[in-house]
Amino acid sequence: MKTITIELYPLVFFILGIVSVFLTGFTALIKFHIGKLKPLLIRMELYTVIMLMTMGLTYVFDGMAGKTGYAVVLITNTCCLFMNCLIVFCFNEYLTILFMSKGHFKELPKPLKAGYILTSLWIMYLCISMFTGQSFTIDENNLYQIGDLYFLSDVFAAIIISVQMCFIIAYRQHISKKLGEFLVAACMFLMLSSVIHIITADDFITQAALFSVLASLFGFTLMEQNEELHKAAYTDPRSGLPNAYGFIYEIDCKIRKGTAKNFDAFYIEADSTGIIKNSYGKEQYDELLQKYCEFFCAWKNKNEIFGILGGNFFLALVERSRTEEFIKHLVDVPLEISINDENVTVHIGAVAGGYEIQENTKIGGVVMIKITTAITYAKSVAKKTVAFLDDETERKINEEKAMMDAIHEGLKNEEFEPFYQPKVNTESYTLCGSEALVRWRRDGELIPPMKFIPLIEKSGLICVLDFYMLDRVCKDMREWLDKGLTPPCVSVNFSRKNLSNPEFTKEIYDTLKKYDIPPTHIQVEVTETIDEYPLSALRAAVDSLHGYGISVAIDDFGTGSSSISLLKEITFDVLKIDKTFIDFKDEKEKKLLSYIIEMSKAINLSVIAEGVEDIDHVHILQGMDCADIQGFVFDKPLEKSEYEKRIEKREYSLQMIST
Repeated sequence: MKTITIELYPLVFFILGIVSVFLTGFTALIKFHIGKLKPLLIRMELYTVIMLMTMGLTYVFDGMAGKTGYAVVLITNTCCLFMNCLIVFCFNEYLTILFMSKGHFKELPKPLKAGYILTSLWIMYLCISMFTGQSFTIDENNLYQIGDLYFLSDVFAAIIISVQMCFIIAYRQHISKKLGEFLVAACMFLMLSSVIHIITADDFITQAALFSVLASLFGFTLMEQNEELHKAAYTDPRSGLPNAYGFIYEIDCKIRKGTAKNFDAFYIEADSTGIIKNSYGKEQYDELLQKYCEFFCAWKNKNEIFGILGGNFFLALVERSRTEEFIKHLVDVPLEISINDENVTVHIGAVAGGYEIQENTKIGGVVMIKITTAITYAKSVAKKTVAFLDDETERKINEEKAMMDAIHEGLKNEEFEPFYQPKVNTESYTLCGSEALVRWRRDGELIPPMKFIPLIEKSGLICVLDFYMLDRVCKDMREWLDKGLTPPCVSVNFSRKNLSNPEFTKEIYDTLKKYDIPPTHIQVEVTETIDEYPLSALRAAVDSLHGYGISVAIDDFGTGSSSISLLKEITFDVLKIDKTFIDFKDEKEKKLLSYIIEMSKAINLSVIAEGVEDIDHVHILQGMDCADIQGFVFDKPLEKSEYEKRIEKREYSLQMIST
């Protein structure tokens, strides 16, 4: 029986050593959330490899006659004892890295300090005992014999491990429950193996226990680090709340459980106007956002989710039965902060995009896309605090997006072109000017302006289109002049949004210079409504254009609420009467039209009536001393080639007029 044991032990030790080698290689390939744990585990595994291999060699050479046998048994036993000590030392280092990385300790805790001190004393004892024979000796037959103080190694190990175990129990709240339970169990297992080793002096128990603990430690550490990596990837590091990936992951979990259909998802922008942000310092604003998170985290139940994207952008997953209550909170969240030692209540509002998760929803990422689209719709289209994305709304949004993509492509490919609607002087029935109106020719088809102009205005691309049109008009004008034609003045529309550009008028003049167009050949039309900008901004722009020799017309006169104020404050050159006044319905409206014309003449404003479609209106306007007329009664907007014919001929006969 004894012979079998001796032959079996080295085989087991060599097998465990080989397993430890593979474990070490596997550890080297894995990514750890706490980077310092990786080299530490590799060291512990290498120490274990040396311990197991040397212990196997001890059993092979134990009792072998000769100097070789003596040297091998001496060296292997010495290595094995020191490896035991170093493994326990590394375990103390493992606990140090694990707990200190959590940021809960400013300095090394006393139990861990004690672990290092005791391990150092253990190493000193081993060094001394090697020369005194108190730990072990090799007899005349080259057989390994334990010394009188051999048990002290186990005593040192047991004391150090018990101190470590007490530390783990005392600070177990700083690590996961599973890892804490394992570490305590490992310590108890190692202490038990030390006691058994003192009683039996069987090294196999101690070495096997160390290997088992180390292998298990690797597994639990890997599991813990995977959870940490998952947490780092799926949570916001400052708040600990789910980030976008974590939010999607939670939805995916509910989809797999079949409960996602009972929830509504929200994309939230707190303080969407930025008023609160501009009213307080960064530190106080960050405090408010933190309390905003705390408010909703306290409000939500265990099944709901409140996440953060960063800054003042948040995510929420709310049970549908509680959505109405949630929306009420979104409208107004009262929060208290201290300013100059006084408590001030700040009310935070928000804009949010919502989506009712459907039963057929398969991927959480789809929900994220839906609520992202929904908040854009809420802010830019619906102008609501909360807007839900349904199929019809999504269809419209997608259509608008596709149209905007096509508009950008169209501008790049110069698919937009000016059509010219003639202005006719009815005293001589001759061409006296025109207005350039944008038309979009895509794939050979003309797209109606009402399909793309509102989108361009809403997107802010209207200013780009205005200058694009001016450039095209100047280019056409240059061609006509080079042909020897004498084109009359062309008016080009400019949105009031251009007033935000301080170089607005200079860029107009630079475009004229680019094509060498006389300023008298181009007229700028601006709409009457200027709600977004003060009168002073428009007045400055008009005066600047006059300085460049460019005339300015006020378009759609009479449709705004400050028509008279505009004429009082700003010196225009031309007043264009809106079609709503031309299509008068009774004598009262007819007199208003006459009054506008008389008033304009009195302050030296040229007048043109636009949108005229009836020959009777032409005669009435002539009687009111309004000779210049623009409308379908003479011509619809014409392509460049057709308008060029009008420039060449110039005259209009009564037979040409549509009735």
